[in-house]
Amino acid sequence: MFKAALSSTTIPPPVHIGDMSTSCQFCGARKWPKEKISCCANGEIQIAPFPDVPPELSSIIYTPHVLENIRSYNMAMAMASVGHSNKSLPDGMFHLGGKSYHRIGSMIPDSHVPHAFAQIYVLDVEDATNRRVQLFGGENAILKRDVLSELHNWMVQNNPLIRQFTVSARSDSQTLVWRCEDDVSTMQIGAIVVEPGSHREIVIQHCGGPIKCIHDGHSLYHPLAYPLLFPFGSPGWHDKYTVHNVDMSNARKITLTEWGRYILMHRGSVTHLQRCKKLTMEYYCDLWAQIESRNAFFHRSDRQQSKYRAARVAAFEDQLSAGVSATEIGQPVIRLPSTFVGSARYYQQLYLDAMALPKKFGKPDLFLTFTCNPKWPEIAASVPHQSNWQFHADIINRAFMLRLRSLMHDIVKMQIFGEVSAYVYRIEWQARGLPHAHILIILKDKILSARHIDNIVSAEIPDPEAEPELHELVTRHMLHPECDQETSYSCRRDGHGCLRDCQRHFPKEMSIETVVIADGYPRLVPLYTSMIITVMCIVLNAATQVQETR
Repeated sequence: MFKAALSSTTIPPPVHIGDMSTSCQFCGARKWPKEKISCCANGEIQIAPFPDVPPELSSIIYTPHVLENIRSYNMAMAMASVGHSNKSLPDGMFHLGGKSYHRIGSMIPDSHVPHAFAQIYVLDVEDATNRRVQLFGGENAILKRDVLSELHNWMVQNNPLIRQFTVSARSDSQTLVWRCEDDVSTMQIGAIVVEPGSHREIVIQHCGGPIKCIHDGHSLYHPLAYPLLFPFGSPGWHDKYTVHNVDMSNARKITLTEWGRYILMHRGSVTHLQRCKKLTMEYYCDLWAQIESRNAFFHRSDRQQSKYRAARVAAFEDQLSAGVSATEIGQPVIRLPSTFVGSARYYQQLYLDAMALPKKFGKPDLFLTFTCNPKWPEIAASVPHQSNWQFHADIINRAFMLRLRSLMHDIVKMQIFGEVSAYVYRIEWQARGLPHAHILIILKDKILSARHIDNIVSAEIPDPEAEPELHELVTRHMLHPECDQETSYSCRRDGHGCLRDCQRHFPKEMSIETVVIADGYPRLVPLYTSMIITVMCIVLNAATQVQETR
């Protein structure tokens, strides 16, 4: 716990960033009062909402059983497959690895090859249900037959993409073509023609042929793979997507990032997309992977790669001063630039920037870990009713950034630890989706002795009578369990479940006074309980953590 030179015996009121009740005057997106986020580019982007899900379908999708297994149901009803490396945890948080791609096969499978994905819709409802149950575990499948049958009947009757597919498969048409710019809701059977298309068109052979990848700039890239999110086959974003501003006076194209940010925002009512929990998390990850893939494809082009060259700084300056063109200096290299978030050059640049700070201002004095708490009142009030924070990563991350900025304002502007010469922090995401920040702070007045440490850091449990709120927070969030008496805790078990000494070396040795150890962690006084506060400090992981540390 931080004392932070507390000059008053009264505890300041808890920090509260407000309610997510401020609405954008153009699109109605809900925001926090101090939040700055471009939801619609000040009215330049207006996207028509997706059609509401009718009661007969919502009564199926929103049942607890379907929501718990909604990703499996969506995969069973999908017309196109979604390929990626699934690194998810069993608690529902979706983790995607590698490149994401969508593929679709022919209308009719080859002889002796069972039906799969869109081909299943050609079968009657009973055979289609049997095939889907077979694909997902046979008689031990978690998917219910009656649910699969109801979804199949509804999709065949109401999804225009499925209707066109089944009619074409049962006719003599040799090819089904879905063009990117067509409005699929108004397409007629007569529009299905035998015509070669470009690589941006979805051309489906009647029988046989290789499985084809759907271009990620096609408007049906997502509706074919996520029928439970787009039950009416509503087209999504494509390369030529054009929108009008709020007064319809101007039209412009929007990027995939702008489109995704617009549909991500919370407005007056909860959308169908925001109710589908695990499937929505998969869709968001797929959308992000699509954006990253398109950005990487841009830098992969020969035109861009020709601009990336490597040379020593001295040689570059000499040749540049001699009048040599920058495009001819050094050797061409195959790499992503530092402006591409996540590239090797990006992290190298951040590392060098961070290492320059202690060179100029001295070694860091404080190391803080600021962790997001899903029980923060701002998060609890913003998460839709009967939902869970795990399925609303956008709310979690936005609230975390506002809290982090509030903490940095107290440290840098309010100088709760003294005047700050420099600081740097890194934000990471835990395996289950919660963000946390590691912060290094370089103070103008250096921490040199045990007395300076005692003025900032306290390892004492607060008095439950004098400071009940701080006592409750410390005992809830900052105490290591008594693993020396109860050996079932994970810190006492290795990867094979065998008993071992505590992984974090608890219980710690008691210390009657603060001792500064050269090139090591200081020992603080007194060290009650199985807890240690290392080099500098740990921020309280609770709603009152920022103000209570003053």
